[in-house]
Amino acid sequence: MKMNLKRLLNEKRGYRKSIDFKEVDRMFLKSERTLKSAKALLKINKEDSFELGYKSMLIAGRSLMFSLGYRPKVEGSHKTTVDFCEIIFGKDYGDLVGRFNRARRKRNNLIYSAVGFISLTEATNLINFAEKFLKVIE
Repeated sequence: MKMNLKRLLNEKRGYRKSIDFKEVDRMFLKSERTLKSAKALLKINKEDSFELGYKSMLIAGRSLMFSLGYRPKVEGSHKTTVDFCEIIFGKDYGDLVGRFNRARRKRNNLIYSAVGFISLTEATNLINFAEKFLKVIE
């Protein structure tokens, strides 16, 4: 079954929250700073650079949620943020959300298991993709 906003809320994965545009702005600026850090770290540590690139997308996705008056629940918040972006962007941005979700899974493997390796190309591609992702959200 395809995810929609009503289903996401019914599953108690997110909830309505009043909009604080100062918080939205702070969150988005944080996503930009995190992306800048990912770029700076690229030649030193590609795994950490990849993680920061993903984190910049996650923070930007959360700022999108906040700007529309929603917040994810703590448990499963990364997946909820990806699903929310999919709902808001629609099928025109399916590749965008799909790449965000693949980065989420890859980052999860890097953090929680011994499985996973990030090449310099993969980290560079994620950073370039994250730049596009942030532009769409902005």
